[in-house]
Amino acid sequence: MLAVALGSAPVASAGDLEDAQRTMEITQKLQDGADPCPYLPELRALMNRMANSNPVVYEALKPELDEVNGLDVSCAASSSQSPDQNGNAPPRDDAAAAPKAAETGAAAFDVRYSGRETRSLTDEEFAKLRSGLRYDPPTAAIAPGGSATTVLKESDGSALVTVTVRWPGVVRNGAIITANFHVTMQNSSNCLFSSNASFLDPSSAINAQAISFAAWSGWVTLHEPSRGETTNFDGAATLGSQYPSLVFRPDQAGYSLTQCRTPIVEPGPGSP
Repeated sequence: MLAVALGSAPVASAGDLEDAQRTMEITQKLQDGADPCPYLPELRALMNRMANSNPVVYEALKPELDEVNGLDVSCAASSSQSPDQNGNAPPRDDAAAAPKAAETGAAAFDVRYSGRETRSLTDEEFAKLRSGLRYDPPTAAIAPGGSATTVLKESDGSALVTVTVRWPGVVRNGAIITANFHVTMQNSSNCLFSSNASFLDPSSAINAQAISFAAWSGWVTLHEPSRGETTNFDGAATLGSQYPSLVFRPDQAGYSLTQCRTPIVEPGPGSP
């Protein structure tokens, strides 16, 4: 059972207090037997923000961050749906969500980042957003000295998050081969972003992982960009072979965004 060490972690700001309260709410749901997989993207984002705020907080939460990363791996193939920011799972019937929004006269939503005043997406809006999320391209080849870029897009093709991986090269130490990478994540959305990805062996007929989900999770922990932010960080992994190239594959597009917000639309002239 996931245990979050919030009791020993000092609260550095009002934002930390809100994040700690929300984290405790999710933890209580997990203790009550809820499936942890739908909550992991939001939980990891909350813990990352708190850990980034203070070195003491980071040390207190590091074991739990490692535990969350381990759960990310076990949930990689999960078909569970992510909760909204109130902790409620969105409706599974995405096809029925759009007509319902139209019937209630709901305004169109836009989760691209802006400095305008915003509101949270409704359950119906979030379900519609999630149903259209995809990575373009879904995979990208990368070789030493090169780079690979993939973009998280919504159904209309709008770019929400861009992930670029550079592979400067490898370092050999006897039989040990270490690959070094530099990652840039640009979050152009009004959502929290959580990334899952792996590197595949292109010669494998079964898409064997040359670098696992767990390794990627270890790199991105504490570096996933918040709304409108760009982060840059390095990662390294031991390779089992001198691969001439790898295939970068982001995963779980539909679970990558949480706590999405849209600009508040002011009523036009003549509106009731």
